[in-house]
Amino acid sequence: MKQLIVAILVLVGTSEVFSQGFERFGMKGDTAPSGITVGSKAPNFIAIDQFDNPVELAAELKKGPVVLIFYRGAWCPYCVRYLQNVTDSISFIQEVGASVYAVTPQLSEGISAVSDKTDGQIPILHDQNGDIMNMYDGSFEVTEKYQERVASKKMNLAESNGQEVAALPVPATYVIDASGVILYRHFDVDYKKRATVAAIIHAFESE
Repeated sequence: MKQLIVAILVLVGTSEVFSQGFERFGMKGDTAPSGITVGSKAPNFIAIDQFDNPVELAAELKKGPVVLIFYRGAWCPYCVRYLQNVTDSISFIQEVGASVYAVTPQLSEGISAVSDKTDGQIPILHDQNGDIMNMYDGSFEVTEKYQERVASKKMNLAESNGQEVAALPVPATYVIDASGVILYRHFDVDYKKRATVAAIIHAFESE
């Protein structure tokens, strides 16, 4: 009986640790999204970019491979810096015949701000209603505490995304081959960790 009680306490304690760990990154709940796995077929979608152009993944894949980046918003310095780094090296990605697209739930004002900081070189797609991040199993509801933290930057997260309930994507990078199969992914709840351009290019070279 004593061993059973100890085991239960360990499980409860472990659950609390995981929950607290996810909350550090603004995630509500005890579990985190898993993302789409390597080898899976990338879900197709249609979205509007910062230039009001409709973009369909299936149509873009007919032209060649796609690098798909999910980011949180213009208010996230890690996201902006990462997209700037990708922009600086985008010619190396284009040399292997691939195109880069970024996806965010943020509305046009935030998208325009990031587009300006990346010289408009990366098409940024508005994930209206969070449909794309849901298809890629990357969406999570944001804790009130984290929303307050973002609000300190004079921004309401839900309003910035046009949402009733604030939700964000786990920062992720997917390398998708021309047939629509995911060759590589970097999916990490820790928004400070991102895929390197070298890893992206290596995914194409290993194909």
